[in-house]
Amino acid sequence: MHGLSSSSFTPPPLDSSLRLPEIFDLHAAHSPEHPLFVYSEDNALKTLTWSQAVQCFHRAAHIARTHIQRHGTAKISFLSLVAGLMFAGYIPFTISPRNSEAAVAHLLESTHCRHIFVTSDPSMQKLAIAARARVTAEGRELDILPFPTFQEVFQPSKGLDSKFPAMPAALDDTAVILHSSGSTAFPKVVRVPHRGLLEAGLTPYYGEVDFCGQVMSTHAVPIFHMLGLVQLAYAAFTGMSIAAFSPAAPPVVLSPDKVFEEAIATKSTLMVCPPSFLEIWAKDPTRVFALKTFVSVIFGGGPLQPSVGDSLSRSGVRIVHSYGLTEANWLSMLAPKSIPREGWEYFRVSPHTDPVLVPLDHGVFRVYFKKCATHTPAVLDSIIDGTPALNTNDLVQCHPDNPKLWKIFGRQDDQIMHSNGEKTNPVPIEKILYEDPEIAFAVMFGRGQFNAGVLIFPTEAFDPADEERVVEFREKIWPTVERTNKIAPTHSHIFKEMILVAKPSMPVELSAKGAPRRQAVIDAYSEEIRDLYSSVEGSQKHTRVLPPAVFNPTSCLEFVRKVVAEIMVDLPGKDDDLFRHGLQATWIHNSIVFASMNSHQIDYKVIPENFVYSHPTLRQLAELLAKLAATSGNSPKIHVDMTEPIIELIGGAGEPVIILPGATGSLMRFFPLRRHCKGPVWAIQITDLTPMEPLRTMVQYWKDAIVAKKPHGPYRLAAFSASSLHGALLAKMFEDAGEEVSQLAFIDHSPTLYMSEGSEALVREKTVAEYSELGIICSMSMFRKDPSIGIQQLSNNLAAIADSADAPAVSRRDLKILRLFLKNLLTFLYEFYPADEARSYETFIRSFSAWLASIKAPAEILVAESGIVQCHPGGALPDLGASRWGKPVTVHYFAGEGHFSIWDNPRLAEILDSA
Repeated sequence: MHGLSSSSFTPPPLDSSLRLPEIFDLHAAHSPEHPLFVYSEDNALKTLTWSQAVQCFHRAAHIARTHIQRHGTAKISFLSLVAGLMFAGYIPFTISPRNSEAAVAHLLESTHCRHIFVTSDPSMQKLAIAARARVTAEGRELDILPFPTFQEVFQPSKGLDSKFPAMPAALDDTAVILHSSGSTAFPKVVRVPHRGLLEAGLTPYYGEVDFCGQVMSTHAVPIFHMLGLVQLAYAAFTGMSIAAFSPAAPPVVLSPDKVFEEAIATKSTLMVCPPSFLEIWAKDPTRVFALKTFVSVIFGGGPLQPSVGDSLSRSGVRIVHSYGLTEANWLSMLAPKSIPREGWEYFRVSPHTDPVLVPLDHGVFRVYFKKCATHTPAVLDSIIDGTPALNTNDLVQCHPDNPKLWKIFGRQDDQIMHSNGEKTNPVPIEKILYEDPEIAFAVMFGRGQFNAGVLIFPTEAFDPADEERVVEFREKIWPTVERTNKIAPTHSHIFKEMILVAKPSMPVELSAKGAPRRQAVIDAYSEEIRDLYSSVEGSQKHTRVLPPAVFNPTSCLEFVRKVVAEIMVDLPGKDDDLFRHGLQATWIHNSIVFASMNSHQIDYKVIPENFVYSHPTLRQLAELLAKLAATSGNSPKIHVDMTEPIIELIGGAGEPVIILPGATGSLMRFFPLRRHCKGPVWAIQITDLTPMEPLRTMVQYWKDAIVAKKPHGPYRLAAFSASSLHGALLAKMFEDAGEEVSQLAFIDHSPTLYMSEGSEALVREKTVAEYSELGIICSMSMFRKDPSIGIQQLSNNLAAIADSADAPAVSRRDLKILRLFLKNLLTFLYEFYPADEARSYETFIRSFSAWLASIKAPAEILVAESGIVQCHPGGALPDLGASRWGKPVTVHYFAGEGHFSIWDNPRLAEILDSA
């Protein structure tokens, strides 16, 4: 509890019986002399008590009601207006003036806002008028109202001093509206209910410090920020006082110096600030000494330079890494007593929340927060274990020895998914780039591309059409870029050619946090980025040359010659320096690595980063490839016989996991398992001898082939994509023959997909041709969403669908097999409609459920976030229908993965190996 020993503060009820405005009135009556606001004015410390502040709230309510009926800042004044609007029964919506006029108009239209209070500041007026012009152009009315002045709110006035009764409201009614920072796109509207404000006010009760009597400096917190509003709730529930700028003073331009001076002048004991302020204060020993006197110095909203955090921590400053979201409020422990001994960069999640960590790879987790009795996120966009939850899109790492401690890794929507399935986390790279005085802003790009690039906004802008200045600028910042390449994984390295300089005519669009709005910037520069890749990589096609079937010096030399011949008319000699002939290192690098990756004879991750520079001739490149193939971790090599139904991808003792192919019958997607799986792995492929229909005949053929190699179980099966029904039927056939199936995994698909109402309706209503068309559209959608699918492969598939003469034979074959797969699936599902009853959802589910229930094998489903769940034509539940199986089914979620890229995720191999 907070304030139990206070003589001036009476804690309010904690049972949600009162709404926040009612709690304000309660404090005016029972905690009248307790300080709510603290500020410095004329070199003197002044306070505004609860009785005084609530009177201001009531005046603001009268003013708001008067203005709005007639028409149809300092932080304390602003908060008074917000509280007054709540008293008057209106829903306050705080909007950051850092937004563009388009973003403000978007927010106003999204909320159907009809009235907007604007200060007299010319820039605010200009922004509001421009936004209103956009709104009214769409046929909506919007009144611009004058922001209440200091005199109106804080000085007695006839007709405004009567108590304004708080309007009744249900717990789940919207109390206030906030908006996200809009780091990746337009900011999103977040409606916070009264329940959310009350839960926010109780957050300090799950900490370790009594807030009553503490003074929190929020000078650096924007008034439109989540904390800018909920600080009132903290104060109302705990007796904490809010230190702010004087309400009588003109608007203050925030600066680290001013914030620090005011925090000291108001005798604050708690500090909330951005990391950039700490990085400046840390340079001044006097200020570091002063920071040591604070109970907690809380930072958040971005990363703190490790060297600064280490220095402050060693000096005894209790820096607290906070974690919170507009959609879910404060999520870390608000004020722990001490810094975790494991390191200041770690934080503890508040006990009032119910977090779920979904593992990705390399110890990184995606964070969800489930709705629970003490915490209800304002946005619930996911279902976890049957409970509504918020997908934060945040990525964290847990401390290896204390999993209750987290540190921020980045954001899922910031991660750049490359065409080879690798991911780049731009945050730490951009952080280093920002340390260069020549760089104002930096935004990395490269989604769907083989390698990353970076868009740089120079501190001193210049026209990038001046190629000499671009070259000079790249050289100037290159030492900083080299520093990023030292800490970044190989696939995230930045080449000189991939540094794009911004145009002065296209200024950066900033988020509410003052950071570049990533997706908006990338969209604005999409043409320049596309042109850059075209010039550097040869229209994004890398190479059309197929890698050799066997890597030896002779075949590799022929391969490298063909790669270079694609971009040169006069081919250099095998011992000529390629750079003297004007070749770009990036083209050669990407083409060879891309082709090597697809060969599966070389682990492309072991290819040296600068191999083109250290092997600048055709002969040297060929010898390097041959050497890498001979020593690759993928050894022993396999020979894929296109006539054999079963291929041993990985040999060894033990029970093999047997993988059933997707709807094209190709084995290529399974080859990454050879880098990750420990146990033996067999894969079934579709050959010219495979009977393609009906489905039962195909599965019987596979069963016979398996028995020929392995007469008895237990059998371990893993069905990929559209072969999920094949996998279920194969397990059933084995069990009916008296054999055990010890593992039955469904990879980004499940037989239960067909149990949704939408999927069953398609089976019942569509013809074979219509159903096949929908399946092909779904497949193309997954190809587009999947980061491991290159543009050339997508183009080849589209050409096959269009029956183009340019379509490769392999793409035509894949499409033919896909159509047969879809036809067989449909005719097999017809069997579950009883012959003597009309076809309906109920009759299908009764029959299909009984069949699935008869399969004894333990089932597990592996779900790719950007896979079938995103584009199944019948609609897919987040768990692919696992809950409808009729028995416990284990579900594994792979955040950030596509339908095909999931195969290169080491966690998939771990799951297959674990049975």
